[in-house]
Parts: sequence; C-alpha cells; structure tokens
Amino acid sequence: MSRQIAQLLSNAFDWQVTVDPHLHRHGSLAEIYRIPTRVVHAAPLTSQWIKTHVSKPFVIGPDSESEQWVSAAAKDSGAPYAVLEKVRRGDRNVEITAESLPDIDGRRPVPVDDIISSGRTMIEAVRLIADRGGPSPACVAVHGLFADH
Repeated sequence: MSRQIAQLLSNAFDWQVTVDPHLHRHGSLAEIYRIPTRVVHAAPLTSQWIKTHVSKPFVIGPDSESEQWVSAAAKDSGAPYAVLEKVRRGDRNVEITAESLPDIDGRRPVPVDDIISSGRTMIEAVRLIADRGGPSPACVAVHGLFADH
C-alpha cells in the first residue's frame, strides 16, 4: 500500500515533507518516492511541550512501535519512560497490558503515541493508567486523525 500511495503523491507533487513516517518496512522514503522528500521529527517539540506544561512527567508509550518517539521525548525532557504491551485484534479492538509499567511515584503520566485514528489505543492506555491511581494523564499524539467521531 505504501508504494501505491508514494506513486500517487509522486505524480501529484514536486516534493514532500513527512512527520515521523512509519519506515519499518522501508529504509527511507527515497526507496518508494520519485520526488525529493524530507523527514522531520516531532520528538523535540513533544519533549519541549512536556517540559513546559507537565511537572514531574512519566512518559508512557502504548506499544512497542511508540518506543522510538517515547524514548526520545522522555530523554530530552529529562523524564523516565516505559512502554506498554499491545495486541491489536481489529481496527477498534485493542488489548493493552501494563506489566512493564513500574510504579510512577506520583509523577504525572504522559501517554505519547504517533497517531490517534479511532482513539482505541489511547483510550485503553489511559484506562490502564487510571486504574493504577495517581494524577490524570496528559495525552500527546503526533498525528490526530480522529476518524471515529
């Protein structure tokens, strides 16, 4: 599917800037695009927002794919982080476990994900975090699609 989208965009545009593309199937955008591309990262702005707006943050990723963003945002904001485990059973059916989440010692949880489409992953992550008690989370996402109402 990514090759088809790249072909469509390469035929329609002269160049492209992409924020945190999913490149786990390709080494770079240049492999699939015929136009000049540039990748920019949201982690520096995410960590700056966390530093400015959240005191005593604990950054949390909802799944293993989020670790790249979560670890960078946590490091730059000087916060600890953890990554939850997720099993996707369908577009709107996810199961998340928090076995790897340590005690966050009264810190404010900051779930960070790259995309919110239907919202199910973030909702499940917040539910797990809330069940542990403590401060309410400050949720952060790079791409907000909000496709489910």
